[in-house]
Parts: sequence; structure tokens; C-alpha cells
Amino acid sequence: MPIAKNPTRPEQAAAAFITKGTATLARTAEGRRLQPVTRTSVMVRVPDDILLRIDGACRRLGLNRTAFFVSSAVARVDELDGR
Repeated sequence: MPIAKNPTRPEQAAAAFITKGTATLARTAEGRRLQPVTRTSVMVRVPDDILLRIDGACRRLGLNRTAFFVSSAVARVDELDGR
């Protein structure tokens, strides 16, 4: 059984305990406190030919599909929000 490294900050320890070790921490909009960030699974249907193109882009960028989809979605939303 692998031994997990203990969190270094009390906030990380608390968040890991509450979410059973699956928490990611992020600063609030004001940048003051760390808050647990939860993740939700989403099923997306993608045509095979598009998925092949996405997989190629993932390889070139060194990303997995999840990172590619999230970063692409964030870039699009930022574009729509004028950021």
C-alpha cells in the first residue's frame, strides 16, 4: 500500500479529510482564503473523427483529454466574457 504524503497546510489537511483526499484548493476571488474546489463528472458525446483530432491535439500539447476539454472550455468562456 502506497504511503500518501501528508498535506503541509492545515487548510489542505481539512479539505483532504472532508473530501476524502480528492480536494483541490483554490484561492477565493479576493485571494484571501483557500477553498476546496469540487469536480463534477460530465459525459460528452463526440463524433469519432473529431475525437481523433482532439487526441492528436492532446498528444501535441502533452495534455490528457480532461485537461484539454477544461482548458478549451475556459478559453472559450473567457473569450465570451471579454477577458
